[in-house]
Amino acid sequence: MKKIVFILALPFLIGFSSCTEGETNEVQIEEGTFIFGSFNGFCQGNCTHLFKYENDHVFRDEMDRFDEDNFTFSSDAEDDIKEIAQRLFSEFPEFLKDSEQEVYGCPGCTDQSTLYIRLGESESVQSWRLDSFEQEDWPQELKDYVRLLVTELDKIIIF
Repeated sequence: MKKIVFILALPFLIGFSSCTEGETNEVQIEEGTFIFGSFNGFCQGNCTHLFKYENDHVFRDEMDRFDEDNFTFSSDAEDDIKEIAQRLFSEFPEFLKDSEQEVYGCPGCTDQSTLYIRLGESESVQSWRLDSFEQEDWPQELKDYVRLLVTELDKIIIF
């Protein structure tokens, strides 16, 4: 009986001992970095389509699965989609920066894409997950931006 209890408790002991207090997995985002795109939780193959707009260049992700703590982007800039990134960055809804809310709608609840935005600015990093289906109770500014984001992503996502 003691062996069974020990075997059942072993995964918990390993889990608690693997992290030390104060240790974080914070992603370092340069000031002025804008990450945008979408991901799906229930799909096969390449389920993540993120883009990093930084220093007037755009980089495509190199991930099949969304992992917010371990973003990887190509080192080759894709400047042919720079205009789209610039537009999405310049039309970013300002009210989101002041909002405490990080999730709008129910992203991924009906197996739809989750829209993702991450903004690094003035030593702070904020991120949002947006439902790709427009919600009635959203401010008009957010409705317009989600429509724009979905339209522009459809142009640049490669499956």
